[in-house]
Order: sequence, then C-alpha cells, then structure tokens
Amino acid sequence: MILLDTGALEYFVSNQVDSDGEYSTTFDVRAEFEVKDGRRLPRQVRDLWEVDGFDRGLFLRCYKDMLNAHGGSSFYNMTGFGDVSILAVIKMTQVEEGAKLLPNDITVVTTDGPLAKRVRKEAKIPMSSGLVLSVNVVRPVDYWGAVE
Repeated sequence: MILLDTGALEYFVSNQVDSDGEYSTTFDVRAEFEVKDGRRLPRQVRDLWEVDGFDRGLFLRCYKDMLNAHGGSSFYNMTGFGDVSILAVIKMTQVEEGAKLLPNDITVVTTDGPLAKRVRKEAKIPMSSGLVLSVNVVRPVDYWGAVE
C-alpha cells in the first residue's frame, strides 16, 4: 500500500504527476488537503475510511493510542491529526485483526521529517500476528522523481 500525507498530495497535484498507480490516504489527510488547497483528492487516491471492509472501529482504537503516544497535535489549531491517522494505519497492521485487512508492505510518501521519524519508530514494534511489517518512508521527489 502506498500511503500519502498532505505534502505528498500537494506534490502530486502541483507537479501534475502522471501515474496510474493506486494510492491511499486517511480522512484527516484528505480533509486537510481539501480544505487547505480547495481541491478534491486525485482519482488515483482513495480515502481508506471509504474502502469497503475497512475496520473503522479498529482504526479509531489505534488512532486513540497514537494520539496519546505522540504529542504535537493541537485541537486549538487543528494540526497534527493527519500524522496521527497515518500512524494509526501503521498500528492497525500490527494487531491481528488489522493484519488480515491491510497489506504488511507499506510505503509512506511524505515531506514531513518528524512524521517520517515517528513512522519508522512505530514500524519497529513487533506485530502481534507474527507477520513481518515492511514500512518504507520516502519523499515525493524520490518516489515519483523530479517532475519538470
């Protein structure tokens, strides 16, 4: 699964990346992108919240755990929640129910250095299912290449 944060979405749209790939994002990232940029998600990007079979209850439990584990979110400024939701998806793959629903190979495309560190930290936690989680973190320019 290729998981995009707001910076990756902005890069994708502003550089008119020509890709037939399938990408995913979270509802918080989608909301931030659509409000900030006044645009809809590109057709190649799906909001996981709207995918049939996505376990919203498990996601919300993982979201709560990540919200409590990682500071930096602000209800006053409404910032940091996209990061929390991406971390919640990573956490979902580490529990048995989530490991059955999501791929255990995830690439997070981000321009956010602190998010990249947090993703790498969470990916090191062993999965209760016994499966091995493979998480890569890349910058948009490294994933799609420099667009001229």
